[in-house]
Amino acid sequence: MPVTLPGAYLELVLLSLLLLPAGLSLLRGAEWALRRTFPLSLVERALLGLYAGGGALYVLATLPVPFFGIELAVAFFVLGIGGMLVIRVVHRQPLLPRALKEEPLWELGLLALGTLALLAIELQGAAPLLLPNAWDGSADALWVNLTVSQHTLPWTLEPYAVAGVTYPQGTTVWFALPVILFGWPIVAAPLYLPPLFLALSVPATYCWGRRLGGVDGPWGRPVGLLFAVFFGVVGGWPRLYAGGSYDLELAFPLFLILLGGVREFVRAPPRRWGEILAMGTALGVLATLSLIAAQALLVVLLGLIVLDHARLLQVLGRWVLRLAAMMGVVALFLARSIAGIVVWYGYPAHVLTQTGGSLTTPPLGIAPFGVGLLMQELDPFVPFKYRLSPFPVFSVILQLLLVLGFACVIWVCVYPTKGLARRFPNGFISTLGATAAILFAWTFLLSFGQAPGETASAVRTFSNVDETSYLMFIVLAGIASIPIVAGLSVLADDRGAHRQGVPARPASRTPIRRPWLLPRESPYRWTVRRAALAVGMAALFAGGALVTVVEVPGFLTSKIQSIAQATPEDLVALGWVGSHLPGCSQVLVAPGSAGQFLPEYAQVHLVYQMTPTPRNGSYATVVTALTGGGYNASTRAELEELGVTEVFVTGVTFPGYAAFDPAILAGSVDFRELMSVGDASVYAFVGGSALAGCPPA
Repeated sequence: MPVTLPGAYLELVLLSLLLLPAGLSLLRGAEWALRRTFPLSLVERALLGLYAGGGALYVLATLPVPFFGIELAVAFFVLGIGGMLVIRVVHRQPLLPRALKEEPLWELGLLALGTLALLAIELQGAAPLLLPNAWDGSADALWVNLTVSQHTLPWTLEPYAVAGVTYPQGTTVWFALPVILFGWPIVAAPLYLPPLFLALSVPATYCWGRRLGGVDGPWGRPVGLLFAVFFGVVGGWPRLYAGGSYDLELAFPLFLILLGGVREFVRAPPRRWGEILAMGTALGVLATLSLIAAQALLVVLLGLIVLDHARLLQVLGRWVLRLAAMMGVVALFLARSIAGIVVWYGYPAHVLTQTGGSLTTPPLGIAPFGVGLLMQELDPFVPFKYRLSPFPVFSVILQLLLVLGFACVIWVCVYPTKGLARRFPNGFISTLGATAAILFAWTFLLSFGQAPGETASAVRTFSNVDETSYLMFIVLAGIASIPIVAGLSVLADDRGAHRQGVPARPASRTPIRRPWLLPRESPYRWTVRRAALAVGMAALFAGGALVTVVEVPGFLTSKIQSIAQATPEDLVALGWVGSHLPGCSQVLVAPGSAGQFLPEYAQVHLVYQMTPTPRNGSYATVVTALTGGGYNASTRAELEELGVTEVFVTGVTFPGYAAFDPAILAGSVDFRELMSVGDASVYAFVGGSALAGCPPA
C-alpha cells in the first residue's frame, strides 16, 4: 500500500524505538563482559544503540538460514526488552550508567525536537517523488526484494539476473525493516528511510562537537549544542546529502560519532584489547553500511596515530597488533562480501554465465582529470562552492568563516599560549586541523584514481573520491565553525576586558564627549562588542533556520528528481509488464533507466549492466546501437546471444545514461510494439521468444 507522509513519520520514529532496547542491551552487555563502562554521553549511547541493533540484525541476516522476517524483528524487540530486564534485575546494574542520569533534560529535549523537526523537513522533500535514485536505488530495491522473499541476504541476483552480490548489505537490512514491519512498497524504502539518518545528523554532530570540546569538561555541552545548531541550519552536509549514495546517508551519524572519539582513542596510553575490539566492531558496522566512510575514518585514525607519536618505531610497537585486531573484527563483518569477491569477481561484471561478447571497460563518466576536477573535489574557495553549501549565500558565508577558521588554526599553532588559544577547548583546534589535513590529503590521493589507466581503475573500484570529498567538506565546515566557537567564548565571558588583568582606569571627572572612543578596559565597549557579536550569530542561525524550513524541502525534491526522473507513465509500463509478460521473459533495459525497477513490479529476468567494470561486451554493443543508432544484423545477433525477449523503453531517468530510442525499434522489423504510454513503451524482440523458449507476449 502507498506510504503517506504522516504514516512514514510515525513509522520511522517507531522503528527507532523498536531497535533501541536490543541495541542498548548489547552495549551494556559488552560493558559487563569487559568489566568497564564506555565513556559515552546519553546521546552517543542512544545513537550507538540504534546502530548496534541494526548491526546485530545484519549479522543475523548474513547467516545462511531463511529466518529474516517480521517474526525475527518482533523477537529481536522482545529479546531486547528481556535483555534490559536481565541487566537490571539479575546483574543488578542500572540500565544507564549513573553519570548519564545527570544529563540536563532541557538539552536532550532541544536535541529531540531538532531531530524530529529536521525529519519532517527531510520527509517533505521525499514525498513528491515516484521512484528513488534510478542507479543506487534500483540496486538497493533489488537487494531488498530478494532479502524479503528469501528471508536472508542474497548471494546472487537470481531469479532476476545471473549475477553475484559482493557489496556489503548493511543498507539492505535497514531498508528491509519498514517493508516487513509496516508493509512499505520496496521502492519506497530508499525514499523514506534515508531522511531518518539525515535527521539523526543533528544529535550526531552534537556528539562530535561535545567530544571536541571535552565530553566531561565545561566546554563539552556548549560546543556540542553549537555544532548541532550550526550543522542543522547552516552547514550544508550531511543534512542535505540526498538522492545520491544511500549507503553514505545511512552511515553519516555513525561516522560523525566515531570521528568525534577517534582522537581520544589514539592518544597514549595504548587502548586495552577490549576497547580495540569495541572500536573494531563499530568500524565493522560502519563498513557494512558504507565502505567509503569506513575507509575515511580508518585513514583519519592512522593519520592521527602518526601525528600523535613522534617516533615511528613507537607507533609500530604500540599499534600494529591492535590495528590488525581491529581489521580482523571488520573483516568478520565483511566476511560475506569478501567471500563474494573471491567467488564472483572474476566474472564479467559478476555475470555468472558466459553470455555475450568480449569484455569492455566503459569510458569515464566524470570530468577529465586535471585542474577542473581538483577544483571540484578539493578547492573550498571556488566561488559559490556547492560542496560547502548548495545555497549560494551560505556558501559564501561558510567560505568567509573558513578563512577565519584557518587563520585561527595557524595563529594557535604558532602562538599556542597566547590569548586566542585560551578561547578554545584543549585540543579543539589541533584535532580539527589535523583531521581536515588528513582527509584533504586522502581525497587528493584518491583524485588520481580518476585518471585513465588500469591502476586508476583499480583505485576507483574500491574507493570513491566524490563521497570522500563530501566527508572532507564536513570537516571543513567544522573548521568554519571555529570563529563561532570563539564568539561563543566571548559571549560566555562576562568579566569584560577590564577584569582580565588590565588595571582599572582612574575615575575622571571630565565628561567623555565621544563615547564610541572608550578605552579598551571599559565595560561599555565590552558590552557593545558582545551585543554586536550576539546579533550577528543570531542572524546567521535565524537565517539558516528560515532557509531550512522554506527552501530545503524543495531543494531535496529537485535534487533527487535530477537523478530519478521517473514519470507516472513509467510506473504504468512497469505495472503492465508485471501483469502481461510471463516469468520466463528476459527484458532488456537501459542502464540507469526506470526499467531497472522491474523486479519490484514483475517476475521477469533482466538483461542489464551490473557493476563494477569490466562489463559484458554484447550488452555494451546493444545499448550503443539502441541509443545512438547503427542497429544492424550484428546487433540482432548480440540480442539473440543475450537471450532478450522484450525491450523496455523509457525516457532518460538517470542523467549521463542515454535512453533507448523508440524510433529505432519502431523502424525495424525485428521488433513489435506491445504497449505504449507517454514516453514509456514495451517492444517484443521478434524471434527472441522462440530462441529463449518463452511463449511470445
